[in-house]
Amino acid sequence: MKRFFLFALAATALAACSTDTTQDLAPEIPTAPDELQVSFDEEDTRIQLGENGAPVWTEGDLVSVFYRSNAHDKYEFTGETGDTSGTLKRVSQGTPTVGLDKVVAIYPYNENYLLSLLSGNIKASLPAEQTYLADSYGLGSSIMISSSKTDRLYMRNVCGWLKLQFTGADTAIKKIVLRGNNDEQVAGDIYICSDDASCTLASDLTGADGVNSGDLEGTLVGTNSIITSVTLNCGDGVALNSETPTAFYVALPPQTFEKGVTITAMCDDGTMRSKSTENSIIVNRNHIVQMASLAVETLETTDTPDTPITPTQPTPAANEIWYTTTSGEKIIVDCVPSDFGAILISNKYENGQGILTFDDKVTKIPTAFRENAYLKSITIPNSVTEIVNNAFYNCSALTSVTIGNSVTTIGEYAFYGCSALTSVTIGDSVTSIGSSAFYNCSALTSVTIPDSVTTIGDDAFDHCRALTSVTIGNSVTTIGDYAFCGCSALTSVTIPDSVTTIGSSAFKDCSALKEVYCKPTTPPNLGAYSVFGNNASDRKIYVPTASVDAYKAADGWKEYADAIVAMPIPSNEIWYTSSDGNVIEPYSGKSNSNATAMQTFGANIVSNTYENGVGVITFDGDVTTIGSYAFYNRDTPTSVTIPNSVTVIGKGAFQDCDALTSITIPDGVTVIEEDVFYSCDALKTVYCKPTTPPSLDGVYVFDFNASDRKIYVPTASVDAYKAATNWIEYADAIEPYNFAE
Repeated sequence: MKRFFLFALAATALAACSTDTTQDLAPEIPTAPDELQVSFDEEDTRIQLGENGAPVWTEGDLVSVFYRSNAHDKYEFTGETGDTSGTLKRVSQGTPTVGLDKVVAIYPYNENYLLSLLSGNIKASLPAEQTYLADSYGLGSSIMISSSKTDRLYMRNVCGWLKLQFTGADTAIKKIVLRGNNDEQVAGDIYICSDDASCTLASDLTGADGVNSGDLEGTLVGTNSIITSVTLNCGDGVALNSETPTAFYVALPPQTFEKGVTITAMCDDGTMRSKSTENSIIVNRNHIVQMASLAVETLETTDTPDTPITPTQPTPAANEIWYTTTSGEKIIVDCVPSDFGAILISNKYENGQGILTFDDKVTKIPTAFRENAYLKSITIPNSVTEIVNNAFYNCSALTSVTIGNSVTTIGEYAFYGCSALTSVTIGDSVTSIGSSAFYNCSALTSVTIPDSVTTIGDDAFDHCRALTSVTIGNSVTTIGDYAFCGCSALTSVTIPDSVTTIGSSAFKDCSALKEVYCKPTTPPNLGAYSVFGNNASDRKIYVPTASVDAYKAADGWKEYADAIVAMPIPSNEIWYTSSDGNVIEPYSGKSNSNATAMQTFGANIVSNTYENGVGVITFDGDVTTIGSYAFYNRDTPTSVTIPNSVTVIGKGAFQDCDALTSITIPDGVTVIEEDVFYSCDALKTVYCKPTTPPSLDGVYVFDFNASDRKIYVPTASVDAYKAATNWIEYADAIEPYNFAE
């Protein structure tokens, strides 16, 4: 039987959409400026430590920039070492193929960084070897990111750090090796969400759960490059002092080292000395975990120490709640013993922090803080599973909330009217966000809804007028009525492919909302009225290419038909749909040969996944060629989207794909070799975008297609196509088409 292979997301829609005039959907690509302004967005953010711990840049620091497109540019910091802000000057420029609505910058520069428009993730890499720098992190050892709607870049850290301290007489340390005792990933490939103002690690593109369950801020990569030890290289050796500890900083991805870590110091006398911890260590993004000082002489080459290293605890114990107040004094907590699941035994406020201590672990947060006018911040321990209805209702001074990773439910009206709330960290065990939970939190600028959440309640973020960034987790199925109504600063939102229902007025009165990226291949059910009412006048709704017609015809979506356009595809990806819902492997994938993959596509295959009705093949560089027989004789693909970076479609690339109904040839293609679409029996629609007819190498390119197959070409080029060599054989099928939006 013929085996049919085809690529994703576009062709099916294009087939049914023969009169669609929205084929080219990418935003206009502006020219990157020669200079950009850059500074730090967080007090603790730093390239290296300056005096008194101030964040500073180093002259010559290199930064990767994706300037409103997928082009990868290199910029250099032109200020002096010690500056806290300055100018980045462009030193090289990539080739853009798809426009973006923002500027994304990553430090340090790496030519291999990739940005995926489909997932919104950036593939980066944490170095397995870092370089010691006195009283600082090593240059280039800690990833930072900026995602901005303007040309001003504000860098934020992705990593956290362990601060190791050693003393010793007549000893110098040449290397330090750190390993998690549960083989946690500490270096290698990671994915970072470019839309996330908190710069969290993004979900694994393969859909795996990642290396560590219960990660604080995202999921580490579960495939490709996983490195479980990191080395701090200290050159010729850093001399220790017998009395004053010497500090060594190691950058790490945020996570929990559940069984502690093992530290091995390689000394200048050739000895290796180790120490292991036994207790859990939590590394938070943008925070330093300070380890207790160790005397090198007391270390042994063993993994079972008598005395564990005790880290500074970055989160409350299970029987504590931490808080701060605007008055600098403790708050009055009105509760009964059962309210918290434990009995409150003390309430102290010392050194700028309040601590509520209980006789047992805290399991829920009651209404004890409701309408407290002085509560400024609160950190909830990981033992809490529930934040009840009205828990922080109208706490008008509350600016920051950290919700522990065991919380599963955020109740109705939990943070209603917390008008000063600018920051909220939602733990990755939360499954539902109740109705009006964050209603009228008018200072809240960004929020990340983790993948654990399945339901966003009615009015959950209604009238959060300062909200500019929202990341909706990949497990959300329901977005309630008025969920984001009145979020007038929100400019872009991505609806994950898990969503099946979007309630009435969910995004109504989001007057700045210009871009809605809706990933589900099946149009979600829309509420009865005005889901996207009163958005920006030029708002676009980007949907999978293969689903454009389905969205335009679906109940509720019809109202927005003029705004519905196909989602752009990154140059390092190919999308497809499959009739049996399974992964389709290209010819090179069957041979498991990277050399063949490189020959076939011009880049190596990184991953090939099929989820929620869409297949995505991701490469480590731009796809430039669809090689000979790449999808020959595949019998299950029903659509394919080829990126604009492709210039050559090789011999027999789609030959005998007898389920293929439609294909779009990108405008960069210059060569179509013989037999490319030969015997594609169901192929009815060919969209050929190049204004200059690509050379056809052979006369059988479109033979034995469907009897009524049409070839649509740019209107101004019809005569040129009909007269071109070998195209003349298909002149009767060539018709004009307006590819402009």
